[in-house]
Amino acid sequence: MSTPSFSLGDDLLGRAAQCRRASSARVASWDHSGLNEDAFTVMPGETAVLADLEGPGAITHLWFVPGCRVVLGPGLFDAHKAGTAMVEFDNALGYNWEVSDPDFYRNVLSKMYWDDQEQPAVVAPLGGVFGVGNSIGFGRRARHERPRRRRSRPQQRS
Repeated sequence: MSTPSFSLGDDLLGRAAQCRRASSARVASWDHSGLNEDAFTVMPGETAVLADLEGPGAITHLWFVPGCRVVLGPGLFDAHKAGTAMVEFDNALGYNWEVSDPDFYRNVLSKMYWDDQEQPAVVAPLGGVFGVGNSIGFGRRARHERPRRRRSRPQQRS
């Protein structure tokens, strides 16, 4: 029995340029009103369905930008819905109306269901799903240390 030959050009790259009967799509939280509110707020105890899709498919990309807020400051309220003009304060100026939850990535639970299952296939804290189990967001750095290497002989100073 002979081993089948494998040619990168004939198989993988050759088929990449061929048309296939497939489609791609994405689910996003875009603002249907035309304003710049490309987000939603999920309060403690609430749940949000991010996507409920029919048919076969694959998840190839997830993008979350969590706010980590316990108390919403004036900059996060919609001035159009409130009917008043609201000034947005910058936390860098010392006006911090918002209280961040230091355990946000541990407290938000991610559940994923496949094929109309009753029980979720994935149940994990948001930080565990995205590798932020230490609950330190991108804006702050975790402390990583490397042991200092000692030289085998002292350096001569001249």
